[in-house]
Amino acid sequence: MQREFHKAELWRRAAAFGVQKGPDWFVRYAPTWIGWFMAVVLGSARRAVRANLRLIFGRRSLGRELADVFRTFASFAHSLVEGMQAEQSARPVEVHGADELRALLSSGRGLVLVTAHAGPYDRAAQLISTDLGARVMLLMGHEEDERAAAFQDQIRRDFQVRVLRLGRHPLDALPALEHLAAGGIVAAQIDRVPELQEAIRGELFGRDFLVPRGPFVLAGLAGVPLAAVFVGRREDGSYETIAGQPLVIPRRPSEEELVRDASVVLGGFEDYLRRFPTQWYNFARRPQETSSEERERRGAGENHLAKGAP
Repeated sequence: MQREFHKAELWRRAAAFGVQKGPDWFVRYAPTWIGWFMAVVLGSARRAVRANLRLIFGRRSLGRELADVFRTFASFAHSLVEGMQAEQSARPVEVHGADELRALLSSGRGLVLVTAHAGPYDRAAQLISTDLGARVMLLMGHEEDERAAAFQDQIRRDFQVRVLRLGRHPLDALPALEHLAAGGIVAAQIDRVPELQEAIRGELFGRDFLVPRGPFVLAGLAGVPLAAVFVGRREDGSYETIAGQPLVIPRRPSEEELVRDASVVLGGFEDYLRRFPTQWYNFARRPQETSSEERERRGAGENHLAKGAP
């Protein structure tokens, strides 16, 4: 399978070199140009971003949709660059809403944070680790380009952020349980379901949306709360955190309980996307989504056929 430009090792190494060795103007302006270039050459990712924007806004004029697509890619490039800055050169960032985040972390217990591939997610994990003194482990799936993933993970480790790449074996998550038992923070993204992982069916803007079951089950097994935290970048360059209330997941949750808790998390994600619609970087094309009304009509039709109606 052809490698995507935004995942390739060569691209990430070149970007990191420019960020860490290049002039200040590169960090400030080059990401916008790079993002626009990516929007032009990555047709599949561009269509995925457009579908995400339509999920939020519905269909709009071609000009408005394309403008937001290009803004999304530019924002992604800025987030990537900020996450690649060396610890000693990373610029200070004002974080609005940090008090809520500190309150979540103040108990000293383990905590599962669920977030999304949105906003300055890597830089936010670094800030939680370095500025708030929390021990952070990121749960991530395996990437097609393993060398590129290893390079990115090394940058994260430079900020004392551990990365656990989950594979196909259930025991792969044991280090995460140990990390939580020691009072650490485990962070996972809920806007994509890794291969071979089970999902919870929820709704996002009235459409079917699958979220991974793993983070919710992990919180229940570890006996720690789960909270949704999303970070957006403001126009002035500062960050804003949107933190939800901690959820208590039963050790053996029923499907109804999982759907309920996932709905709370997705509600917070909707609020975030309304404020930062061009900071959602899910470039993977999702299965066709259906609205709740469409599902009801489909279910009624299936029941009608099941009764042997002509």
